[in-house]
Amino acid sequence: LELENAIRELNRQRALQETGAVTGLQVEQAERTVEQLTLQVTIAREKLALLEGGRVTVGDRPLESVITAPIDGYILERIVQVGEMVSPLSSFQSGTVLFKMANMNDMVFRGTVDEIDVGRLQRGAEVEILIGALPDVRMTGLVTRIALRSQREEQSVGFPVEIAITDLDGAMLRAGYSATAEITVNRADDALLIPERLITWTGDTATVTVQKADGTTERRVVETGVSNAVDVQVISGLAEGDRVLERNPVPPGM
Repeated sequence: LELENAIRELNRQRALQETGAVTGLQVEQAERTVEQLTLQVTIAREKLALLEGGRVTVGDRPLESVITAPIDGYILERIVQVGEMVSPLSSFQSGTVLFKMANMNDMVFRGTVDEIDVGRLQRGAEVEILIGALPDVRMTGLVTRIALRSQREEQSVGFPVEIAITDLDGAMLRAGYSATAEITVNRADDALLIPERLITWTGDTATVTVQKADGTTERRVVETGVSNAVDVQVISGLAEGDRVLERNPVPPGM
C-alpha cells in the first residue's frame, strides 16, 4: 500500500513539474522513495517465499532454509523453538544445534568396568544386558570397545566400555535406560561343578575330601577350571556323583 501511494505521489509530482509548480529535486525525492519501497517489497516477498516454500532465488543465488536430517531415526530432543536465532556451521563457529537425533535400531550400551576386572575383558566377549525398567527382557551383545584411559568416579576407578546390542529380545528400547551388563569372561559347557569352598589349596595344588562308598574318606587332588567365585569347574579328579565333604563341617546342633 505504501508503494502504491508513493507511485501516485511520484506521478503527481511529475505532473506538477510540467507546470512548474514543483522543482526537480522534489521529483527526485519522490523517485527515491519509490525505489526504496520497491526494494522493501522485493525483500519481503523473498522472505515470504523462503518461509512458505523453504527455497528462493535472490539474483542468481539460490537460498534455502530446509534442514535435512543426516540420519534415519527419531528426534530425542528439540533444542530451539520457532523464532529463535540460529547460526550456520562454519570454520569460525560451531553452529546452532537444532535437534538431537538417534537411530534406535543400532543401540549401544555404555558403562564402566572396575579396574580390578578390566584386565580380564576382551573385545568380542559375550554380554547379557539387564534393564531395570524391563525386568523380563534379557538382551545380548558383544563388547566392542574398552577404553585405554580410566575415569575416576567418587572413590572408584573404572574404564569405560561400549557394547553393541545384537538381540533386543523383542524389547522397545529408549535412550537413557539404566542397565547392567554381565560380561562372559570365560565359558565352559556341560561342566562338572562343585562349590569352591570345598577345595583346599596348598600352593598351586587343589585337593578335596571325598567320602567313599564304605564311609571312609580320602584326599584327592583335582584340576580346576572356570570359576564364578561361587562354583568351580572340576576338569579331573572327580566324577559326577562323588560325595565331597566340607573342609570344616559344622557339628549338629550348632
